[in-house]
Amino acid sequence: MNEERILEPKELGEDNIQKSLRPRTFKEYIGQQDLKEKMNIFIKAAKIRNESLDHILLYGPPGLGKTTLAGVIATEMGVNLKVTTGPVLEKAGDLAAILTSLEENDILFIDEIHRLNTSVEEILYPAMEDGELDILIGKGPSARSIRVELPQFTLIGATTRAGQLSTPLRDRFGVTHRMEYYKLEELKEIIRRGANILDISYDEDGITEIAKRSRGTPRIANRLLKRARDFALVEGSGVLEKESVDGILKLLGVDENGLDELDRNILLSIINVYNGGPVGIETLSLLLGEDRRTIEEVYEPYLVKIGFIKRTPRGRVVTELGYNHLGIEKIFSEINFTKNDLLMILGDSCDRGEYTYEMYRKYIDLQNEGYKVIHLIGNHEDTILKSRNDLNHKANWMFNGGEKTVYSFFRHQNKFEEIIDYWEEFYKEKWLFDFFEEMPHIVESENCIFVHAGIDFSKSLENQDETYVVWTRDDWYMKNNTGKIVFYGHTPQDEVTSYNNCFNLDSGAFHTDIMNCFELKTKTLYRLKNDSIGIQKINIGKASEKKKSFFRIIKDILDI
Repeated sequence: MNEERILEPKELGEDNIQKSLRPRTFKEYIGQQDLKEKMNIFIKAAKIRNESLDHILLYGPPGLGKTTLAGVIATEMGVNLKVTTGPVLEKAGDLAAILTSLEENDILFIDEIHRLNTSVEEILYPAMEDGELDILIGKGPSARSIRVELPQFTLIGATTRAGQLSTPLRDRFGVTHRMEYYKLEELKEIIRRGANILDISYDEDGITEIAKRSRGTPRIANRLLKRARDFALVEGSGVLEKESVDGILKLLGVDENGLDELDRNILLSIINVYNGGPVGIETLSLLLGEDRRTIEEVYEPYLVKIGFIKRTPRGRVVTELGYNHLGIEKIFSEINFTKNDLLMILGDSCDRGEYTYEMYRKYIDLQNEGYKVIHLIGNHEDTILKSRNDLNHKANWMFNGGEKTVYSFFRHQNKFEEIIDYWEEFYKEKWLFDFFEEMPHIVESENCIFVHAGIDFSKSLENQDETYVVWTRDDWYMKNNTGKIVFYGHTPQDEVTSYNNCFNLDSGAFHTDIMNCFELKTKTLYRLKNDSIGIQKINIGKASEKKKSFFRIIKDILDI
């Protein structure tokens, strides 16, 4: 986990572009509105009195603009800014040299101030409080202390770990402010500004996609902007649009929630090794081979913010939201899903929860990565397709879960005023409707048939009525004369049922919260429940509890 990440909130070696995108005045600085209002008042008052500002402590996750804000304050004050970091100031003399070089009302910015040595920190106390520097000359009995007066100055300290600052140091700051993660609209404004500076054309959909995946962090937003710009120029139209953003972020492994492989590895490690938690930070650090401080300062804050992990007195726990996000990865991990396997989905991956968007994107991403994935069309996908041009189908869809599906596509946005606006935007998701239109109604192999609802065995498979195979609830299975095993869903049952070589794997996930995965080769039924932390293997012949069909893994069965 030590490789360089695109989502790293700290500065990377190539981040010179960040400096060109940094605002220089409060007018250009976006976000942190409360702090800006306070600082504007403090700066005006300091100028009127011709004094330096009170010392300022900024704390919060990395990448939120603490260094940038220090530069803005220096510009607004019309003074010099000197920048250093806590780890660099190893000796008291290092800090003394910087302090004595300051001019009247200058600003000294110390990043990672919580990592100052105790001896260095003690030099700061009289400097901050009295404007004086105590220097010890000589050693032993002959040593003597001299006091040097310093010009008025302002210390701006920045830290990701405010709790690690000593009380004497923390108490000497006149202004203390927590930097908050940025809102979607604020990030979009930052990205627009950056795109204008970089002289690249864009549309709002492209800007929104970058903002959604920027983890509430301007530094990451600007970095993704740069990468998306390169992709648009080389592979796209030269315009920063949704397709270009999706293309580069897919290559970088950044999902719709702004998580990359490292984030998902943290969640999966807790789930698979410690049954979802709780697990202590030290144990987690050993498991991941990552420094504890890095986990606490870099990875964890965002996972906690979006509700995928919660901290408890006993350790870290993956939440239900985290499980929902990783549901597919969880069962893939359990069965060791590879590119030699086939994932057969029996239809209806929509209308029952808040993560429809993520599910369809996952299936498409798997296909693009070379995995064998077939999604049969179900009655809900069929209804969505027909709702585009049929008001009756649209009304039926809205009544049967359509609002949840639409919400999943736009829950991160607040740009729509009326519910109808969401529906109209939804129908513009061309990639989704292309995916729907490619879905087969029936898949047949040498030994099996896969269908969503049922088959009319009086007709050949090629001559089936499309409505019948996605909608029927007849006792069609009693007439199976094919000699093959038929797998289907659509009709919820209290148990996984089989009759006449026809297996119904649907037991109502929308109210049981259980999904089943049947591995044909081993005849094993895997059960995954949202509020459960384990997967049980059950002999298909003994299935007796409430279960649900969500997707199926069929190994070595189709030659595709």
